[in-house]
Amino acid sequence: MSKATRWNILETSIILLVISFSYLRNLQQVKFHIDESFWIATSYMFEAYFKGEFWSDAWAESYQTVTNSPTPRYLIGASRFIGGYRTMDLNHPWNYERGVNFNERVGAMPSDDLLWWSRLPMAVLAVASIWMAFWFVKKIAGRLAGYLWVASAIFSPFLLLQTRRAMAESSILFFVMLAAVFCYFAVKQLTQEQQVLSWKVWLFFGLSSICAGLAGESKLNGLAVVGAIVLSIAAALWRRADLSGLRKFIQFVGLSAFVIILTIVTFWGTYPYLWPDLWGRTVHIFQNRAKEMSEQTVSHPVDHIDSLERRIAIMPVRILEDYSPVPFRGARYINFFFTLLGLGIAAISAWTWIKGKRISPAAVIFLLTAFAASGPTFLTLLDWDRYYLFPVFFSTMAVTIALGWLMQMMITRFFSPSLTSTLLLRH
Repeated sequence: MSKATRWNILETSIILLVISFSYLRNLQQVKFHIDESFWIATSYMFEAYFKGEFWSDAWAESYQTVTNSPTPRYLIGASRFIGGYRTMDLNHPWNYERGVNFNERVGAMPSDDLLWWSRLPMAVLAVASIWMAFWFVKKIAGRLAGYLWVASAIFSPFLLLQTRRAMAESSILFFVMLAAVFCYFAVKQLTQEQQVLSWKVWLFFGLSSICAGLAGESKLNGLAVVGAIVLSIAAALWRRADLSGLRKFIQFVGLSAFVIILTIVTFWGTYPYLWPDLWGRTVHIFQNRAKEMSEQTVSHPVDHIDSLERRIAIMPVRILEDYSPVPFRGARYINFFFTLLGLGIAAISAWTWIKGKRISPAAVIFLLTAFAASGPTFLTLLDWDRYYLFPVFFSTMAVTIALGWLMQMMITRFFSPSLTSTLLLRH
């Protein structure tokens, strides 16, 4: 084992321990959200799915089956099952038309232990997501930038809140990031000079597609990451100077169709509610989500983003100031500058790679994933904090890329070459 490999293993272990210490402790102190009651109460879908009860009442037409996707429920169900909680131990779903006292009296508030076990898988996935983001930042801007990202993530009040609740945010974030990691390895294989696609290309794009399907079954907007995968195929083939235009086109069509089909199969295969009428019920859940959001704008008028002007006024403040790792008045101006700088650095790296230079494709995957995953946020009709997860997550990555790049310039100028190589290593 080489010295570099041993160092990477040690570094990974320390980073995971640091993130875990921050995200896995004091789960019971995370502020309770009433939606957690609903997600935990409906985690009976875990037993129904994994016992093969695909035609039971668990998948009948109902608010529970139409409103939210099942993957977070499977994760919650698996964790509380390990913790010794069965379906008869679950709380009742929260009644949103009644107050806290009523819901506590009728058993809609999960017990402290049940809540802890239900939050645990989300915290674990958050740790993994932050580490995968570290892996990308390090490859784009060096080790020091990666450390800045980890520090930002573990001190972020927003991420510590949103990714540790027994809800869908941590699940969708994890599967989007995992899809990006597999896409990275697929693209690396695809850009090797060979006329016939290797089995590794199909394997990694297949795994990325499965993750995209699971992201969509965490929250519907997770399906947007498919666009990033397809565009990464186009970028990789564009880079290939050894292939004819016709061969590039054939490989693009074949791989894109494979990715889209496997994503759809995963999306359908993990949700038995859809099986009696795959197309009709799929359309129905999307229509229902649009209808529900429209109704929520009426019931929560103060949160309604009803114009372009209001969208422009609210969203930058939420993403770059209120929910930034260090929120303070005026932070949006500083974070806006560093976000643009970080994205610019990544864009230059991506273009350099596309032009054929032998560097990592991490910047390409980062940019495509960031824009695909964040895009639906800018169409939301509601100013709810959890809806800003992806823009906050990826803009924070961009800020740390920029800061890492600036510090790289200073270290290169004023310190020894050995220190520079250690802190800025991208492997």
